[in-house]
Amino acid sequence: MTQRTILLSLFLLLPLLSDGQRFFFKNYSTDEGLPSVTTQILQDEKGFLWISTADGGIFYFDGESFSSFNEDNGLANNNVRSFLFDQEGYMWLGTMGGISRFDGRHFISYNSQEDSLTNNQVHSVYELKDGRLLFGTEDGLVIREDDCFKNYNIQQGLCSNKIFSVLEDSNHTIWIGTQKGLAKYEAGQFYCIDYPGQK
Repeated sequence: MTQRTILLSLFLLLPLLSDGQRFFFKNYSTDEGLPSVTTQILQDEKGFLWISTADGGIFYFDGESFSSFNEDNGLANNNVRSFLFDQEGYMWLGTMGGISRFDGRHFISYNSQEDSLTNNQVHSVYELKDGRLLFGTEDGLVIREDDCFKNYNIQQGLCSNKIFSVLEDSNHTIWIGTQKGLAKYEAGQFYCIDYPGQK
């Protein structure tokens, strides 16, 4: 037997000779009380899971059972598109009915009727390194700083008013995913990014 044949034989036998790691999955569904559409999952600092949904608000899983928070508890809308935990420990939720802040017991909600939001349909929530919060909406980018909401749209240079995602890079440039491509915010100015094949 050549050395090459021996190596090939060992390689093929290796899975049979070793105790391969096995993964076991437990499925959770509407039978356990979850709504049918999950939009995002995050783990808090205690290790518990939070699950946002498109039709039932937000759910909390402690490893054994689910608890839910929804419009009946003060959430702006049961269709939660995005959420995060900020640097102070508050949960911020972007919903199809506005923005909510959750302190673990109570919600404070913000909307276009009572607050300075231009649109209630919020697709994304992002926190910058300096603590400012950004919300991507159907009608532009909303920045929350000093307890105020400031709205930015195509009139300030965005490519589109529909904002789906936001990211801050290591140089503090803010990248914005819109319906009409990618934009960036740098040195107080919005720029639309042209890329090959763009129409």
